[in-house]
Amino acid sequence: MPRCESSIFFIKQFTPPSIFPKSKESIGPTGKTDNQLKTQNFNVERLKRTLVPASLDNSDSFDGPDIPRTERFLWMSLVWLIYSLTVVTIINLVYEWLTSKARFTIQSRPVNVYEIPFPALTFCSTNQFRPSAVNLTLLHRKALMRQALSPEEISLLDLSNNVCFSDTNVEESFIDDKVINYMIQKVSQKCTDVFKGVWWRDEFIGNACDYMQTVFTPYGLCFTFNPLPMTSLYSKHAIPLIKKQQELGNSGRLLDRNTSWTLEKGYDTQSFNWAEMVPLRTVGDERRQPLGAAISLDLHDYDDTCYAGFRGYHLSVHSPTETASSPIHSWYPIVHGALNQLKLKVHLKQTSESMRSWPVKKRGCYFDNERHLYYFSTYSERNCVSECLSNRSFTVCNCVPLHLPRTAEMAVCGSSTIGCVLDTFDSKGGFRAACNCLPSCTEIRYEVFSNVIPLNTNKLILKQFQQRLNISLSVERMASLSGIDVTLSMKQIYPLTRAPVFPLYSFIGKVGGSLSLFMGFSVVSFLEIIFYFSSRFIADQCHQDSDKLLAPQTEHHL
Repeated sequence: MPRCESSIFFIKQFTPPSIFPKSKESIGPTGKTDNQLKTQNFNVERLKRTLVPASLDNSDSFDGPDIPRTERFLWMSLVWLIYSLTVVTIINLVYEWLTSKARFTIQSRPVNVYEIPFPALTFCSTNQFRPSAVNLTLLHRKALMRQALSPEEISLLDLSNNVCFSDTNVEESFIDDKVINYMIQKVSQKCTDVFKGVWWRDEFIGNACDYMQTVFTPYGLCFTFNPLPMTSLYSKHAIPLIKKQQELGNSGRLLDRNTSWTLEKGYDTQSFNWAEMVPLRTVGDERRQPLGAAISLDLHDYDDTCYAGFRGYHLSVHSPTETASSPIHSWYPIVHGALNQLKLKVHLKQTSESMRSWPVKKRGCYFDNERHLYYFSTYSERNCVSECLSNRSFTVCNCVPLHLPRTAEMAVCGSSTIGCVLDTFDSKGGFRAACNCLPSCTEIRYEVFSNVIPLNTNKLILKQFQQRLNISLSVERMASLSGIDVTLSMKQIYPLTRAPVFPLYSFIGKVGGSLSLFMGFSVVSFLEIIFYFSSRFIADQCHQDSDKLLAPQTEHHL
């Protein structure tokens, strides 16, 4: 038979020749030939040598005719001890591998800062209610004296309670969207009134407000520089309301451009031109300030009622993939009448691609395509928290706080619903855990170090500031301006990489090492076992075929 003959030829090359004898065989009383019996005995001995440790196999410790029972029991106990230790060790290794988590390690290859976007900066003025538009002091006095107020005045007072953290006798359930739009158009400082000049790498940016986004934060109406384009940052559900706010604030005309960067893949262009690159990036050279700005507080049209005790700006430094609406963002004071120098230290966290197949809970983070938000196109932990708070507030209180994401159809919470909102935001309620807002698998954070230099005490700084603005500053005008210089404190960073504590190759190595340590087992031993059983099966099949052919001839001779 061709199949059997080819198999026998293969086995003959790798097995002792005694298995397939060339001489004529005699049939024993069991119905098997002598060579079949020899083959069976040989295979039994070979199986023993394969499965029993070599040091014990050579001593004939189990089936020797003259071995005492005590010695045989000793060797049997020793073998079972070895097998037990092997099984326990492998079980522990399997459990450790299945329950292992990720850890952060410092990557050996540095990342250049030009591969990372310059942060988004959100500026919030303390001049939220200008006296030329609304006399907030007078409205507060009338409310405290319980004088008659018009519906518009009541709505404005209720809005000031939310923006300025003030407390009046006015408590409305909801804030009318018309009052919010009026605040954007007339009451607060417009973007063009705030930014008197913006420079990117010493190049003046004309119409800087076209690149600014009008946004509400816990500090009121603010402006964000260097965000992602609206279509890359917000989802289709939130964009209509965001676009309307940009139109009312006369800002963000160029925020509908396409981005050249993604959080996980980085930039797809080598350009450093600020007009082509979204978001902006820099090489980290401190000789050319990446960002410089002159912002005005307009003290001639200022009301201290909103933020008593502090005049200036609140600044949040965050990733371009986020908005400053989340309550977990950090804020820094920008002092007026001074140069505020900010040095940023970048922290980058990445995740090994080998962990993409891990369960999310075990990995402890989300890749960008794994979690989709309703209001945002890009996932981040802070965006998730903002959306979760918004959804929870709307579900429980039937309204959303002014600074959280929403659609145009959702009502904005007034003063009388603040208590409901605060109770909703209480972490003891357990809803934060239900939100499951894990960090992003690629995460960028910026650490801020600030230095404030008063303009009236440093003539050199004052001269440079005047040259930038191309104006001569009087003492009065100097007091209403703030200078901002933002630089990166490094050219390269060493990111933290989230990687498995117990990867698969380590698991295989430890299992193999344990088998080798206790049993002398190796890959060669495993292949020998496979070869033995496969060759035995083929040999038995061939012998059965041979016996069928020889059986009639034997009967004829008898």
